[in-house]
Amino acid sequence: MNKIVSTLGALLIGTLAATAPAVSASASATVTKCSAWKPVGDRYLQSCVDVTGTQATTYGLVSSTSTGDVPVGVLSHNGATPVGDTRGTVHVAGNTVRFDGHTTTATAGQTIRATLYVPGRIGTGTLAGTDGATYCEPTLTGPAGPDGKRQCIEQITVWATVTG
Repeated sequence: MNKIVSTLGALLIGTLAATAPAVSASASATVTKCSAWKPVGDRYLQSCVDVTGTQATTYGLVSSTSTGDVPVGVLSHNGATPVGDTRGTVHVAGNTVRFDGHTTTATAGQTIRATLYVPGRIGTGTLAGTDGATYCEPTLTGPAGPDGKRQCIEQITVWATVTG
């Protein structure tokens, strides 16, 4: 029961965080913007950006009520500039685990993008509009599907615009 409650709590927190406005932080305060939680099998994925002063940090969260190792990666961009692509494995055991991405300079007006993904797993991109349109990181694609288009690697992306 506690596992269900903690997962539902995490889903609620993720939903609230996904509606956060652009991020701005003073030198001592941290402002966080996260995507909504995305279900992937028996796990949930969320990507986040923390801004503290002039630094932005990207990371992903993996939550599950089951136990096991999950291969993940975090791809980070500062504007159009790639910051890094870090891959690894997290061990979940009925909990939520943070997987650190990258730290970059947070400049007013710049958009920081963080994408948490599951390497090698074909899936869907990030829901990017009310019309059902999805966003797929161009470098995170798999083989071509039956329609000839490259398939999306399972992922969730968040965009955070630094305001000051």
